[in-house]
Amino acid sequence: MVPFRRPAPAFPAALALAWVEDVYVEAVHDERFLVAAILDGHHKLAAYAATGVPARVLLLSRAEDNRGPEEGWSAAFNEVMGRL
Repeated sequence: MVPFRRPAPAFPAALALAWVEDVYVEAVHDERFLVAAILDGHHKLAAYAATGVPARVLLLSRAEDNRGPEEGWSAAFNEVMGRL
């Protein structure tokens, strides 16, 4: 009997650790960035870039850094993720 093997996904996802960072340029203009460090999948991302296909990335983020008291996820995280 042959053991069951799950087929590989057609578009595998890379794994990244992400957080929102606020930066104030000359203490006048605020800017907000989504920063991500690739934990696994840099070859997958290179392959997506080479073929021109949008990459699939699973973002992991600490809840303590991105949760607001009212609605759960903070407005900063929602703002940055809404742009993707």
